[in-house]
Amino acid sequence: MPGMRKWKWVAAGLALVASGVTAYLLSQPRVRSIQYHKEQYLKGPSLAEKWMEDHLPGDARFWFWQRRNTREDFHYRALVQLGYLEERVFSLSNLLAPEWDDLDGFRARVYRFTDQLTNMTSELNQILDVATNSITVVGPREQMVEWAEAIREADLAVGRLRHK
Repeated sequence: MPGMRKWKWVAAGLALVASGVTAYLLSQPRVRSIQYHKEQYLKGPSLAEKWMEDHLPGDARFWFWQRRNTREDFHYRALVQLGYLEERVFSLSNLLAPEWDDLDGFRARVYRFTDQLTNMTSELNQILDVATNSITVVGPREQMVEWAEAIREADLAVGRLRHK
């Protein structure tokens, strides 16, 4: 009978380990969920990737950089397909003159207005393109109203600068 007690403890230990592993696996985000893709998109390089990027020759370093960009793009596209992120093109009423090459300045002005209007600072918010009559942004769908307001304010500021 003393041997039976030992097996009961072993069985109890195995059951505890199995329930712990199950709880861990169930607590992880589902692979096709918004949370999973968001975490993977925002995740930086691992320590091993950083070391390799710093210490490997140029071609290998480029391969790691390209691999990370491909991974980020995959998760970004998944967030767009799942409806979490939205790409939107906004028209500008105060056309940026072709000779006005300060598109980065306009981009910075839009970012400044978005920061003033809301707390939208996030790695998920990006200005993808600024053209002479439009601006393309991407961000969480629920923040597009704030983007529209920030772009309107920046557009009006360009109009005020032009008419001075």
